[in-house]
Amino acid sequence: MELLPVTVPGPFDGERAGVRARWLDLPGTVVGTWTFGVGAADEPPHLAGITHLAEHLLFRTIGEVGHRANGATGPDTVTFYTAGTPQEVAAFLEAVAGAVRDCRFTVEDLVRELHVIRAERPGGDAADPGLLTYRYGLGGLGVTGAGWPALPSITVDEVRDWVRHWFVAGNAVLTSTAPLPEDLAGGLPVGQRPRRTVPEPLVRVPTLVESPKNGVAASLLVPAVHATVLRECLERELYDELRGARALIYTVQTHATPVGAAEVQLDLVLDPVVDDVAATVDAVVSTLRRLAEQGIRAEVLAQAVATIAARRHWWSDPVDQLDAWAEATLLGRAAPRTPDEEVAHARTATVEGLSRMLAAALGTLVVVHEEGPDLVSRASVLGLELDEGLPWHAAPRTHRVPRSLRWHRGRREARGARMAVDGADLWGRIGDDLRWLPLADVVVVARDTAGAVQLVDRRGRGWTIDPADWRRGDELVGAVLAGASRAVVRDATWPDRGRSAFGRRPEGRA
Repeated sequence: MELLPVTVPGPFDGERAGVRARWLDLPGTVVGTWTFGVGAADEPPHLAGITHLAEHLLFRTIGEVGHRANGATGPDTVTFYTAGTPQEVAAFLEAVAGAVRDCRFTVEDLVRELHVIRAERPGGDAADPGLLTYRYGLGGLGVTGAGWPALPSITVDEVRDWVRHWFVAGNAVLTSTAPLPEDLAGGLPVGQRPRRTVPEPLVRVPTLVESPKNGVAASLLVPAVHATVLRECLERELYDELRGARALIYTVQTHATPVGAAEVQLDLVLDPVVDDVAATVDAVVSTLRRLAEQGIRAEVLAQAVATIAARRHWWSDPVDQLDAWAEATLLGRAAPRTPDEEVAHARTATVEGLSRMLAAALGTLVVVHEEGPDLVSRASVLGLELDEGLPWHAAPRTHRVPRSLRWHRGRREARGARMAVDGADLWGRIGDDLRWLPLADVVVVARDTAGAVQLVDRRGRGWTIDPADWRRGDELVGAVLAGASRAVVRDATWPDRGRSAFGRRPEGRA
């Protein structure tokens, strides 16, 4: 690892390969990066995972690039980067542009990369809502990390269309730690950055959600102005209270996701054992409310600022700054602060200001806990709306189920339950508990090779119907497919590695 100097020559701005570019003038190994302004947040639910798949396919067609080159897909951007000599970096950047321009990947390439992605993230083909999904549903940022149930159904033509729409000159930038050749070849398709919208939260009151993930997490929507300082402070305060004082957890992990230009979703992830989940939910809620009312400790704020200042000397700061500039430029955000500016800004934070910031954010609190512990009564005591984390709704009290409705009785895992389809509505019943799932809310219907269907609603909640679990199960699945929109029904069968084509016949209603 090369230590980069604290004083960085540059940055220098210009145009290279027909796109905006920024570079430094650092000695040693050169790091060069293409950044494109598209990510998981831009994907419709039935094409979730297509940006990551496109990244893999483009990288496959670049050719021999060496072990220092790689690609990455995030919520908002795709990057292709390498390290080497100036000549090696220039050749790589030109090869990426050529791969984007030509889109020469084949069906066989697609099949191979589908299996690579499957190995990269086992279980990713199931609906798997995260904290962004619980807040935003499957719109915008909520798609990020929520699983990709229909990924195996994506075709070569769909990937090519995706690349041609998003990977265009007006939606790309180049960065490098050394000057870029003026004659660097580009040739990206001509086009402007497609318009993006900031998602509206589906959750608008403090809410407690049951989740298939382990542990407990708390999520807040905070102003971006001092989100970094607040993040550091909350990590320390929760660590001291929940581990140091109460011995409920081992660690606190924090994540920050920009939402538009002015807000950040701040996530605090905790790891209690299942017996301590209820106590941890109580503790995290009470601690956040106490800090909002009584204030963050002055010594904790001082530690937070010192931590931010220490990052000033991290070797990767120049590369990180280039990446931050690229993302801000493509997303229309304010220019990122330099490391010195970040430290100076952190020193302007006050205990009173952070407390007001936290108090205002508590109205956006979402607390998520693992399945198992019954926290229905705790939600009421804590003043939190209860969300079971399922796609089903309680049936309206006034609803009368038609006598003619054809019920399917459950067997095996579904024994004791009944299910029926009434046009565009799916009904479920266990005893006197009647639940309703409007098929109009379903944004993905992924059908596998065994005939089972995974339904995912607009909030990112999944439900699987296996025909083997129901009497006349094939008839039940057929009724669901007929009631769902044809546009969201996908064949989610994983292709054999030797499969030569993806023949997909549309199902569902028009």
